[in-house]
Amino acid sequence: GDTRVFNTLERTWRRAASKPTPVTAVTAADLFGEIYVPGGLRDDGQPTTIVEAYSPSQNAWRRAAPLPRPVAGAVTVADGGFLYVIGGQDERGPLSIAYVYDPAADNWRPIAPLPSPRADAAGGALLGQLYVVGGRDDAGVTDACAVYDPASDAWDECPAMLQSRAGAGATVLL
Repeated sequence: GDTRVFNTLERTWRRAASKPTPVTAVTAADLFGEIYVPGGLRDDGQPTTIVEAYSPSQNAWRRAAPLPRPVAGAVTVADGGFLYVIGGQDERGPLSIAYVYDPAADNWRPIAPLPSPRADAAGGALLGQLYVVGGRDDAGVTDACAVYDPASDAWDECPAMLQSRAGAGATVLL
């Protein structure tokens, strides 16, 4: 539950309000000035449905609507005013699930699933498309790339990475 904030101007770290539900194997995304942390592994090693959002301006956490199912190791991406949770794993292994969160309605709905199950992938949003790269599938670490088009609710393949990776980070530079 430890939360730290980095001040880019002063180049210093400070302790912030602790996340109410400590988790690992989780990613986060910024949506309308709050940092959403969906799912993750709890202290007991089980995935959770809990979604908590941190407000840096208020130094406070709040609960959002829970995920439809427990998941850890998913990709979390914000784009177009929505939050997406893609792939991940549960106690049985990698998942192909994908959900979109509407903050105005505070609810989740399923979208087209990933073409193949993946956990610990990286991803990002670019020009209205969501990319999911690498991760772990049932065979091990992968170099696969998939791109999601929210307008058509469909996935397509994109060129594979040059090297298989899992547990990596990604960012988009424009």
